[in-house]
Parts: sequence; structure tokens; C-alpha cells
Amino acid sequence: MVIRRCGAQRTVAVAVAATAVLAGCAADPAPSADPVPPTAGTTLVEPDDANAPLADAAVPTLGDRDLDVAHYDLELDYTPETGELDATATLELAVERPSDAVVLDLVDLDVTGVRVDGAEAPFDHADGKVTIDLGEVVAPGAPMQVAVDYAGVPDAVQTRALGGVEVGWQVRDDGSYVLSEPEGARTWYPVNDHPTDKATYDITVTVPEGVTAVANGELVEERADQATTTTHWRMAEPMAPYLATVVTGDYVGTSNDADGDGVLPQNVWTAGDTDGAEDLLAAQGEAVDLLEGWLGPFPFSTYGGVVLPPDDTEPFFDNVAIETQSLSLYGAESVVGETVVHEAAHQWFGNSVSVTRWGDDIWWVEGFARYSEWLWIEDADGQAAYDRAVERTYDQLAEAERPVAPGDLSVSRLFSAWSYDRGGLTFAALRAEIGDEDFEAFLRTFVERYGGANARTEDLIATAEAVSDEDLEPFFDAWVFSDELPPAP
Repeated sequence: MVIRRCGAQRTVAVAVAATAVLAGCAADPAPSADPVPPTAGTTLVEPDDANAPLADAAVPTLGDRDLDVAHYDLELDYTPETGELDATATLELAVERPSDAVVLDLVDLDVTGVRVDGAEAPFDHADGKVTIDLGEVVAPGAPMQVAVDYAGVPDAVQTRALGGVEVGWQVRDDGSYVLSEPEGARTWYPVNDHPTDKATYDITVTVPEGVTAVANGELVEERADQATTTTHWRMAEPMAPYLATVVTGDYVGTSNDADGDGVLPQNVWTAGDTDGAEDLLAAQGEAVDLLEGWLGPFPFSTYGGVVLPPDDTEPFFDNVAIETQSLSLYGAESVVGETVVHEAAHQWFGNSVSVTRWGDDIWWVEGFARYSEWLWIEDADGQAAYDRAVERTYDQLAEAERPVAPGDLSVSRLFSAWSYDRGGLTFAALRAEIGDEDFEAFLRTFVERYGGANARTEDLIATAEAVSDEDLEPFFDAWVFSDELPPAP
């Protein structure tokens, strides 16, 4: 995610508009000795309470550690004129422990019926949770299908992570879009709303004739009748819930022409907004090519962006860009080269390799995306320009009165200078510490090892140590786990 102000990028801070930090302008956990296997499903450290949700302090009420959702099939009928959503979500899932219930996150919308393996099931919907009675204790790992019928007008929810900004389903005059990071997926579908439970998706959207609808992944089918148009999208690679998106409105775009590496472009923009489209198309291919040189092949079969129209009712979002999987969203004022490479970098760091806990791991997600901006500068303008960008960011952080360790961030600091800028500086310092060859090998190894799954900060450290054959514990203690800012890289 990036927020821009006055032509320069700013990271999100506690009160976004007032305390955003200028960035880049254009007990301690011990690292494990060896890399551990990728995290699959909900494998967080278990809380003492057997009925407690996922142990993530940033979103303590979200997600159920007893669930492993393999696939979401979302059928959405949306009417922009009224904002009404009429939908069915069919989940292929299993429980992780013997359980007689399934608990999903869903706010505001009305649940009208639930079926388990085709049979109607009793349920309760209260306090943002849909609790489905299975009628008997189900064994761990046994596959089941849960279908939830629901309807209503989706309403975004406030998040402390963005200083009270609302995330989730966003209504516009002529349509809608979804921007859910970190906890807004529950505003538009029943979900195990934590990034450790990644799943594949089919998203089918029906809208009135003349309205465009796009979603994550590849377009499987499009059909129209006299009154509506239906498009079916498939994300075949695992995706964290907050990265799912649907965009509806008056859009035009490009698709269907694969580039040289087999990644299918999928770009849309507001009809008539040729400037935003040209900016996006000019930067996107170059950004992906640059990052593939450092990280290896692009992790998804499609990639593109949506340039949103200006929003007079909520201009904040005109300056926002977010890395929804395979289809980044750009506010009307946010399409510049550094932002495009930032969101492209997230397709590897954050989307393919996802956090295990928000507060512990967001630094390497946003930090590498920030660092990718400096790689962009280096590629375009050379080593001296790269050095100036790093130095400028370091000097800005050094002026902070109370520095914060990025490896244990509170919810209000998830999207602050301590994740973006200090995280970016950590990558710059690591490159200087182990050298270009090992740094590139570390990045590629980390992506290869944990792609399609989740990783922890400890996994990143162990990968860097294994690749470089160095003891990096003092380095990461200083850069990630200590409040005090280390010497400049």
C-alpha cells in the first residue's frame, strides 16, 4: 500500500492525513538456526484458550485457527444504483481440530441461509461472526462444503491500522471497489479473515448491462443478456483474504495479449482517463521486468491495475494504491513509477509470500516494497541516485524523537515509517552487509521457499543466514528488534 501527498509518497501513520511521514521523497525473538518449512493454513502459535481466535495482536478478534479454507466460490449480483449485493459464498474447507461448528467473519450483511454438504444447517450471526452448527463433531482434515446465502448493502469498517479510515467494500457513484487491507474482507463475503488461511478463488459478478466488473485472476467466462453482464474470474494461486477485490463501474481496458514471459496483462481505467492509463502501462511492464531480475519469475499468471476515477466524496482514496493480488488498485492521483513498482513488488512480498502475524512481519512486506522504489531509481539513474534516496530516508528517520523497532509493531504503526522506511533501510543495509550476489540469492530463495504460503521474520532471517553463510543475528537484532536506529547503511 502507498499513500501519496503533494507529489511525494507518504506512508500511512496513526492519523493518516495529519501524521503521515514523508518517505523516500521522489523480549526479542531469536532467529531459528535453519529455515523452517512454509506455513500452510492456520498454524500460528496457539493461544491458551482452545476457543480463542488466531493469535495476532493486531487483529485479535478475526480469523478462526480451527479452519483451513481451501477455496472460495463467490457468486455476486451487484446493483450499483442501490448498492445492493445478493450473493452466495461456497467454501471448501476442513477443520484443524475435532469441532462441531464452523465460525466465519462477516459484518452487517444479512445471512439468509446456510448449507453444509448440501443440507440446510442452523446458524447464528452476531457480533461479526457467523457460527454454523455442524450437528456433530467433525474429524480434523475431513473436507466439507459450506454454502452461505447473504444479501444487503456492504458497508466498509473502520480500522485502527489506518487511523480510522474505512476499509472493505467502497461504494462510488457509478459502482464500487474493494480495498480491504488489513481487515475489510469480512465486509463483503463470509471469510476466515486472516492472511494465514490462504485459498484459491472463483469470483463471478453479475452487474447491469453497461457496467464493467473485474476481479482477481484470469477471466474465465463473460456472458450477457438483455439486462445484465456476468463475468467469471479465477485466482488459481493461494490468496490471503484481504487481497481479494471486485471493481465495478464505467471502465475500459486491455486484456488477452500475453507478454513475452507469459504473464497476461489485465488493465482497466475509467473511460476517458487516457493519462492515467498511459502512466500505468508505461511503468508496469518495466517494473515487473526489473523485479523479475531480482526475485525470479512473476508469481501469478496475470497482472495489471485498475485506475480508479476521482472520488469527490472521499478524496483520501485518490492518493492510495494497494496491491490487491494480480490486480493492483490505483487512486486517480497515485499512478507514478515509484508507486507502480511498489505495488508490483508486493505481488512477491506480501501476496505470494504472506505475513504470519501483522505486527511481527509487516516490516518486510512494506519494507521490501519501499526498497523496490530505490531499485527503480538505481536502474533509471544509477548508483549515486540510489545512495541519495537511501541517505535521505535515513536522515528523515534519524530525526524521529522516539524510534520504534519494526519487528513488533502495534496496530496503529503497521503502516508507518517504521514498517516502510526502516524496513526499506533494513534491506539496503542487508545488501551492503552480504553483497549483491548473496542479496539477490537471498531474495530469490526466500520467494521460492515460501511462495504460495506464509513466512515469519524468523524465516527471512534464517534464509539470509543460510544463503550468505553468515551469522546475522547481531545485524537483525539491531535493525529489526531494537528501537534505536543503527548507523546508516
